[in-house]
Order: sequence, then C-alpha cells, then structure tokens
Amino acid sequence: MQIATNGYRIEGADIALQGAGGESIIRVGEGSAADATTTGTIASRLTGASKLAKTDFGTLVLTANNTYTGGTDPRAA
Repeated sequence: MQIATNGYRIEGADIALQGAGGESIIRVGEGSAADATTTGTIASRLTGASKLAKTDFGTLVLTANNTYTGGTDPRAA
C-alpha cells in the first residue's frame, strides 16, 4: 500500500495485513526526502499476523484499535 498524497485518510472496514514473507509494507511518500512532510492516516483497524513495515520519509498515523500481532518496523526509504 502507498500513500502519496499529504492528508490522505483510509477508513472503513478492517484491513488484514497479509504481506509476503510475513511483512506488509506501507509506503508514505514517493521515496524522496522531499516527501518528509507527507502524512497519511489509517483509521481502519489493522488485523492479521504480518509485521507492518512503514517505509519512505512521510509520517503514518494509525488511529484505530489495531489487533495485528507481527509488530511494527518504522523505516526511512
């Protein structure tokens, strides 16, 4: 999943993290340090056993009562 527009918000039904190799990647931005001001919000509940790996330079905000169990790996690009 990629959020490339500042202020983008995802909400509604649960989102199951089912990434290959046990890792679901969520990109915030487009891989450039210029995207450091990009913020995306996921207001849907994240479920599943995969690890959430947040990549790129933007900020990811999670606002739901998430139940995924794989942990979180925040990374820059």
